[in-house]
Amino acid sequence: MVNVSVKPDCGNAPKKLFLRDYYVALANHDLNIVLESVADEVHWDRVGKQNIKGKAEFERVLEELWDRNLEAVTIDNIITHGNVASVNGTLTEVQGATYGFCDVYAFTSCIVNLLE
Repeated sequence: MVNVSVKPDCGNAPKKLFLRDYYVALANHDLNIVLESVADEVHWDRVGKQNIKGKAEFERVLEELWDRNLEAVTIDNIITHGNVASVNGTLTEVQGATYGFCDVYAFTSCIVNLLE
């Protein structure tokens, strides 16, 4: 299991909790939770790499990326406002390589069902 750490927050924002749980699922390759969390018409723009459209392509790319051997994910900030959010932090591979990330999300509605 990949260690996922999130800096403390007030913890009362449903979208922040949803995104925290989503990143835990991503880090630990829980495909069911990840796919349940995205819209059928998901659009993922991997800046400088590729545009992914639709769940089938999203799943294919995720499985390719999951070949990385992650040791830890650190989430520095989860910022939400209305139907948009941003998450930034670092990914650390077992071999020691570290990568920064900053992801921006647009929710399909302002209502989020928390993962249980």
